[in-house]
Amino acid sequence: MRRTFLLLLAFALFLAACNLPARSTPTPVSSGLVSTVVAATLQAMTPAATPAPTETPTPVATDIPLPTLTPSTGRINGRACYQDKGLLEIVLYFQEKRTGQVFQKSVASPKEVYSMELPPGTYKIYGWTPDFTVGVMVKGVDMVDVAPGGLLPGIDFCDFSRGPYGVPYPPDFSPSKERGSISGAISGYGGGRQLTVVAFNQTTGYWYYVILMPGVTTFSIMELVAGRYQVVVYDDLGVTGGSQPDIYVIAGKETKIEISQWGGTYPANPVK
Repeated sequence: MRRTFLLLLAFALFLAACNLPARSTPTPVSSGLVSTVVAATLQAMTPAATPAPTETPTPVATDIPLPTLTPSTGRINGRACYQDKGLLEIVLYFQEKRTGQVFQKSVASPKEVYSMELPPGTYKIYGWTPDFTVGVMVKGVDMVDVAPGGLLPGIDFCDFSRGPYGVPYPPDFSPSKERGSISGAISGYGGGRQLTVVAFNQTTGYWYYVILMPGVTTFSIMELVAGRYQVVVYDDLGVTGGSQPDIYVIAGKETKIEISQWGGTYPANPVK
């Protein structure tokens, strides 16, 4: 029985083997394709080379020049003089010619030197006491030019010789509001000639005058700074008459006098 089973099993295996499909012949692979695949595989397996780090040069320190600033102002310096011991303060004025803008500097005794910074421009320069009774100029100089970064030394306010009408006033000052006047009559003069009436300021040394035609015996001297005056009348032959040196002028007021004293001692005629 066992033998029969083994024969049947062998026969069945034989039949199965006969029914199997024939072994196919493998298709040859192109040698170029194989080379490419192998190269790609090798390339993929080969680690990429790490690039060498690039050396960054160390920056060299260089001096960067700073921008040059153009000065926006110039400077004036000098002295402020005092005519006598009665002057304690001088106010210096610097008036720009084109714009009219005024810069001022106060210099008080005993200090004499000053220094002033100004924008560039052309300036009219003059000085006054705070009450505008005495004016002062720079001898021979009425205008100065100020340049950016420039220096003008030796601008000395020491010339008191200009008189009351020879020194400019600042634009915001109105003499008519700060001044007074002297008016009066002349009696006892029989010469019938042209007369000159002079008012001498006893503090400042300034003098103011009017000229009267022959036969005119009344006068008025306007725009006088407040203070103490002496009034003297002169003709062209040297005859003089006048007042005592104690005629007071008050700002905004008219002082009335009469000239009737002749032949006294008076200051010389400054108008001749």
